[in-house]
Amino acid sequence: MTQGMIDCYTLTGPYAITLDVQPAGAGIAKVNSVTPSAYIFNATYFGGMNTLFRATANPGWIFDHWEFQNHTPTPSTVNDSVAVDLNQTDAIIAVFRSPEDPPGGEEVGIPTAFSPNDDGINDILFVLGSVNDLEFTIYNRWGQLVFKTNERSKGWDGTFNGQKLNPGVFAYQLSGKLPNGDLITRKGNITLVR
Repeated sequence: MTQGMIDCYTLTGPYAITLDVQPAGAGIAKVNSVTPSAYIFNATYFGGMNTLFRATANPGWIFDHWEFQNHTPTPSTVNDSVAVDLNQTDAIIAVFRSPEDPPGGEEVGIPTAFSPNDDGINDILFVLGSVNDLEFTIYNRWGQLVFKTNERSKGWDGTFNGQKLNPGVFAYQLSGKLPNGDLITRKGNITLVR
């Protein structure tokens, strides 16, 4: 049967995949028309055609991004619906987050400005994207360290030693590791506005 499918439809494979949801219970991940009843879900799928993945968050959660061990989905890992033409096995994870956590995803960045004025909009500066083993530091114009964290979920509120800082430009440095193991380094400026 498998060889007949490959010959008739110019397919490759089949390839084993695992599909998981993190954190457990935060949402569901569907592959083609199959909604697994439990995760980690194991199955085999053919290549030579798109395999579709769709993530849906449970109440109290937000879809954040996909993690594929061996493929790059289209249009992007931050879309809740993606497609992959399988050409090897893969371990796939739908990652969800609480609304209070900063977004993850494949692109890592730092906003160029933020406004910690207690209006509920852009009050905390976070590292954006999925970066592990990070070190994020912020310096004032005299080179004095005003903020440091090793946690992506901990952002800067525009204070130093409990005091609100005046508007100005601050320098930052970020180093860390992407989920694929690549090391990154970023440097730049952040404008604090009130």
